[in-house]
Amino acid sequence: MSQNSRAEDIEAAAAAWFERREWSEWDAAAEKELEAWLSESTAHRVAFVRLQAAWERAERLKALGAGNPLGQVPTRSSLGFAPEYTAIQESEAAPIARAPVRERAWSGRLKWPLSGASLAAALMLVAWYQSGARWQSYGTPLGTIAPVALADGSRITLDSNTRIEVALDRDQRRVRLDQGAALFDVAKDPARPLVVEVANKRVTAVGTEFSVRRDLDEMTVLVKEGRVRIEGNRRLAHADATELEAGGEASTYGRAIALKRLGLDEVDRALSWHEGYLEFHETPLPQVVAEFNRYSGPKIEIDDPRLNSIRIGGRFRCTDANAFLSLLEQGFPVAVTRDGNHVGLHRR
Repeated sequence: MSQNSRAEDIEAAAAAWFERREWSEWDAAAEKELEAWLSESTAHRVAFVRLQAAWERAERLKALGAGNPLGQVPTRSSLGFAPEYTAIQESEAAPIARAPVRERAWSGRLKWPLSGASLAAALMLVAWYQSGARWQSYGTPLGTIAPVALADGSRITLDSNTRIEVALDRDQRRVRLDQGAALFDVAKDPARPLVVEVANKRVTAVGTEFSVRRDLDEMTVLVKEGRVRIEGNRRLAHADATELEAGGEASTYGRAIALKRLGLDEVDRALSWHEGYLEFHETPLPQVVAEFNRYSGPKIEIDDPRLNSIRIGGRFRCTDANAFLSLLEQGFPVAVTRDGNHVGLHRR
């Protein structure tokens, strides 16, 4: 059974338990059965807590909307919500896009007549300038995931707080990942490979689906479909290429590359962010906290190292850290404190 099928079965079971508790006869025996089911797996508790939180929000919206004329949708501000980014359309650019710039820019006006030799040199300079790749910049703010459609038919999904630069020319397609993470669905063009650059490293693909995450000058690559080549650029003395196939992960450490075989199910789980979810399977709490901090403003910090041994399983919305915090309080010996932009986790 695939991970997606298993997650759907758990969510269906959680819905059945929730419906039974809310609208059927409920007694101590039923409560005991529910607790037994919740205790079987962290994923069970996550699904049930998330469903319960969604129901409570729906009830709150119903109460806040009382008194509005029938058929009129109240504004977000009237319901007490902060503004949020509008989801972009498939054909639109990412939320933040800067004007294209040339890789080899040349400016200035001629202020005197040119001799024959000078004219020839100037024409060569203009030709060199016009052949330079034009770079288009895209980016997403914290908490926003957005697609970018390229002219060659490729698609890039930008993760939260990500910046890239893209240049398409006749020989190759280049992407600079300045920060964050991106999922690439590359249109096949053997004569014009797509190269993703991270500091002094690069990932090359012809037609495949893979992700690259940047951490300072290092990167982690996951391949969902096809194959990619990882290597250093020409500035490195050591530039041996490493092939990575579907289901594989590669992490760089200076000039070294660590390879790991994950399998397609685990790769899908790791890439669930592009659908707006974070999915965990017996994941250490510090790693889970780090993932949520990539999407939300108030940063979560573990104030007691004894909590580091807790392992989390389940599926959450990237921007719904409250459901995750609720799970910690209900299912683990964890107390959550909030102070401005700091959320602390303590052992209780």
